[in-house]
Amino acid sequence: MVLLYEFKGDIAAYLAGLRHTRMKTLADLIAFNIQNCDAEMTYIDQSVFEAAEATSGDLSDPVYLAARQLLGAGP
Repeated sequence: MVLLYEFKGDIAAYLAGLRHTRMKTLADLIAFNIQNCDAEMTYIDQSVFEAAEATSGDLSDPVYLAARQLLGAGP
C-alpha cells in the first residue's frame, strides 16, 4: 500500500522533469500502454500502475499514514 501511494507521486515528479514527452501522469502511462499493448506489455502487465493509480497518491491520506505506521515507518 505504501509503495503504491508513493509511486503515484514519484512517477509524476519524474515525468514532470522530462522534456519531449506528453506523458505527465501515471494515467498517461497507463493509457499509452493500453494503446501500444503489443509493444509495451509483452512480458509484464501494468497491475502495479493500475493499483497505484487507484490510490489518491496523497501522502497525508489516513489510509497511507496507517499503512506506514503498521510498517513501523511512522509519520
